[in-house]
Amino acid sequence: MAEVLAFGASVVAFIQLADRVVSLAKGYLDALRDAPAAIRAIFVQVSALRAVLESLAFLTRSQGQLPLDIVQHLGAPGGVIDLCRGAVADLADLIPEDVDSDSITTKKKKRVQATELMTRLAWPFKEERARKKLDEIDRYSRSITLALSTQTISICYTELDRLTVFHSQEMQNVKQTVEKISRSLSANDRRAICTWVQSTDPSSLHERTMSLHEDHTGAWVLQTPEWEAWLAGHARCLWIHGIPGSGKSVLASFLIRQLENYCVLQYRHAPVYYYCYFGNNQDESTHLLKWVISQLCRRSENVPPQLVHLHDQDRSPGKSQLLSILEVVLRSFDKVFLSIDALDESKPQQPLLDLIKTLVTDARFRNLQLFATSREHLDIEEVMTAISLLVPMDHKLVQKDIRTYVRSVLNTSRDFKRWSPTLRDHVEQVLAIGAKGMFRWAFCQLDILRRLTTVHQIYAALDNLPQTLDQTYERILSNIPPNHMHIVRKVLVVLCGHASVGSKYQFKNLELDQLLAIVLGTEEDCMHHPDDPLYDTEMLRDICGCLIKVGFWEPDWDPPDESPRPRGTYVFLAHYTVVEFLLSSRSSSSAISEVVFFGISSTELAREYGTVILEATAAYYKHPEALPGTTHFDTLTQLVLDFLHPLEAKRSTEWTVREISDLTPLIWEFANDGDFNCGINSECGPFTWWLWGSPRGETLYAFLMLVIHGFPRLAAMHVNARRSSLLDLGADQNAVMLLNDFNMTRPYHVVQSDKNKFADLTSTISHTLGPMKLLILLLGSHRHSKKGCNGIGGMGCDQCSIRTVLLLGADPNCLQYSKTPLQLAVERSDILATELLLRFNADPNRVPTEDRVQLGGYAFTEDRRQWSPLRLCREAPCVLNTINSAFGPHPRDLCSRIHKRACEQRGPGSLRQEIEQLLIKHGARDFEMSADGTEIPLVEPPG
Repeated sequence: MAEVLAFGASVVAFIQLADRVVSLAKGYLDALRDAPAAIRAIFVQVSALRAVLESLAFLTRSQGQLPLDIVQHLGAPGGVIDLCRGAVADLADLIPEDVDSDSITTKKKKRVQATELMTRLAWPFKEERARKKLDEIDRYSRSITLALSTQTISICYTELDRLTVFHSQEMQNVKQTVEKISRSLSANDRRAICTWVQSTDPSSLHERTMSLHEDHTGAWVLQTPEWEAWLAGHARCLWIHGIPGSGKSVLASFLIRQLENYCVLQYRHAPVYYYCYFGNNQDESTHLLKWVISQLCRRSENVPPQLVHLHDQDRSPGKSQLLSILEVVLRSFDKVFLSIDALDESKPQQPLLDLIKTLVTDARFRNLQLFATSREHLDIEEVMTAISLLVPMDHKLVQKDIRTYVRSVLNTSRDFKRWSPTLRDHVEQVLAIGAKGMFRWAFCQLDILRRLTTVHQIYAALDNLPQTLDQTYERILSNIPPNHMHIVRKVLVVLCGHASVGSKYQFKNLELDQLLAIVLGTEEDCMHHPDDPLYDTEMLRDICGCLIKVGFWEPDWDPPDESPRPRGTYVFLAHYTVVEFLLSSRSSSSAISEVVFFGISSTELAREYGTVILEATAAYYKHPEALPGTTHFDTLTQLVLDFLHPLEAKRSTEWTVREISDLTPLIWEFANDGDFNCGINSECGPFTWWLWGSPRGETLYAFLMLVIHGFPRLAAMHVNARRSSLLDLGADQNAVMLLNDFNMTRPYHVVQSDKNKFADLTSTISHTLGPMKLLILLLGSHRHSKKGCNGIGGMGCDQCSIRTVLLLGADPNCLQYSKTPLQLAVERSDILATELLLRFNADPNRVPTEDRVQLGGYAFTEDRRQWSPLRLCREAPCVLNTINSAFGPHPRDLCSRIHKRACEQRGPGSLRQEIEQLLIKHGARDFEMSADGTEIPLVEPPG
């Protein structure tokens, strides 16, 4: 008891110390309108600590509410309370005490006295120490809160146990809920959920953009009244807008860094950013929400239960769910500063604008401050003007930053070291004025000027500067030497195509070595002389100039030894305006013929990009020794796979004539590459051996490889493009058998998750043969057991190939052949096929009454065709014939073997008995049809 009393007294003394610190900080805040941010942080954080101490004092005074073990844990010498008190005392020593709010009557006197004290005691030098003490206090405060929370939960348990006597079941449920809430996720669990929810990571783009920022630029925004009002919370949204190339993204990266520094000194404040990027080629609204939620959950070390539940169910949240989750996450903060760059690069823009309007106007997100940049588009302006403070990229203010940037490049780049100071000053003056607020324009002029070799050329260029970015790009393209033009155009096609197609999938960044490999892979001289290349990465960068940029990346993993992490280089188009110019009519309709050569049609971009990477991959398959640098063949094949994904999603009617003529042969050749399919070939040995030994094996092989890799529509389209091969493929039952036996191999599991792919396969063959002929073929190869269907799809009868072809229109009562589908299914003891046919209204008593198309070669016998299905079930032997065709025997006769094994395990009699009961249930009769069409019923033997 005495120990608890002593502890309570020490807590009271601690509260008095906290009161003194809060009072000192408040005095300076009253006296100084522009008091240091650290003083505000001291006031907020120590006030919060005081509230925690008050709670601790209350529990200490309440008899029995604070057990001795908690007292001993918190109050031990050198314990949490001791350490926290010491940190607060150190903080008190850093703050001058001469300001007395009561003794000084006028604010003017207080302000003068406070300012003098701050200067005299060198506060700027103490501010860093104050921040460190605040960090310590925050950690200790959390520890005290955690101890009290744990004790509170313990009290809840005690009370619940007492009430259980009266409400046992109800209170048990409540107790379980309390236990669930109190049980926190581990750090690894939180990281896993945060990684799972985010779909686009803009951090590399942020780092890349920040690296372009020049010191002493961008600070003009911080002096504007709009920025100050937004930072103080007087407005919810700030919009910085400007012309293309004015440096909005670099400015945004600078302001994001300022917000990060600001939030360090604020209690429960957090910065978070997002960059829209044209290369993502996506509606950014959902990706933005996911990223913001993941980052705030990491900062708060708290994941909302709704997000945990979605993660456990592996269900991707919709936008409304994400907004609800964001509302919960924001409760962990007093203020969140969200920065969004380049609204105009979201495709489409309207969903993102609608989201921003919701975030700014909805009361659920009132502690969210939003800052955005974009071009001056009319649709963006209509939304942002109504909800934002506006900051235009003013030419006069930006001009100073451009001058600073140009001066820095001229004085530090080796390309300009040989220039005289007079010439550099002149260039600085001319470019700062001529840029008209466009950083991008100044950057390009410097790249043009660095290539000139005489002073006369430099002055002539300065006298004839292009006025716009379009004119600048025209000059850059027209100055490329003729012998390099085709290489540069190929580079631009690859980068434009990768940005709009490939970057959505596996490879977000294209490595410089990969780009070089693709470009050289389609140059015949380079392939025949790989040891004497015409181009290397440095030359590629030089001839493309300011049209491209190169960045650096480091892997997330550490090397096994202590050597430095390997560093790679990736390449991308230098600016959004480069893509716009190349894909617009402004380039293709230019009066300069060299510029027209570089123009790229947006409708033909996919074809051109695909042709280049497919041709390069095919060339290196034949000449792997010619691969330059560190590029591996599998990285090129992955680029091709990334390209094929959007093609797979296209309808056949959306393909252009040139896409069909140029791409389909190359895709077909790619599908036949042994290296690309080596892993699958090792698993499909019997099939691939059989295929390549057949006259039409190449077509079947490529068809199967495309399907295995997830491109059934492309497989169907390419077969359709080869009409004679299509008929050959569909007319041979071994093609159907191959598909039916596909799920006997491990690669089957690669595509097992997408059930539609197998339906697509069946549809493809059905389109060729007609549903009825395919049904007959499938009945001869349908693998099954009582547990489920093992035909195409192999995922139960709902995805069964026979069910699919029946849905496509196959007639279960067809009399086109010498036996009906039901007779064939019964004869093979195929209980699942029988059940499916009956479910699709097959007549259990239908029998052909005249000669029909023979079934020779389809794994069925021609005799007993006059027997009804029930008679066949009772009397006919199980048909397990070997299947033959022009290809020879089917590999290992797998279908018959599996069927035979099922019959051996369960016994043919057992299968037939179940089929018999099924037929009788549907009204089947036991008879034989006479030549004149009369039923001859079974005559039971006497006795």
